[in-house]
Amino acid sequence: MRRKVLIAAFVLALGVGAVLLLPAFLWPNRAIIQNASGDELRDVRLVLSDFQGGVFLDEQMPRLAPGESIRFRHNRNDLRAELSYTLSGKEQKYEQPYIDLWRGEGYVFAVRPDGTVETR
Repeated sequence: MRRKVLIAAFVLALGVGAVLLLPAFLWPNRAIIQNASGDELRDVRLVLSDFQGGVFLDEQMPRLAPGESIRFRHNRNDLRAELSYTLSGKEQKYEQPYIDLWRGEGYVFAVRPDGTVETR
């Protein structure tokens, strides 16, 4: 009888562990750049790094049309971000020193018409 209880507890622990770890593999975090400026963004670059200085995402794209967005998947929860782009011939740079995500969350960088970045 005691052996059956131990086996049941072990199976239950494995099941709970699987449920807790499953999101880490099925639902990665996301960084999303949205062009809400009404004008074309050029030379768009997003750099995501950890707090030890290691860069784990460095993506560049030549242009992002008005109303368009792009999504990057990653597996980090605590990070910092740097977004640079050119809007109407003017180079812009936005830095977010700390982003705290839960598994499966997304962080949105929305470039507004005045060139500022709204985050959510």
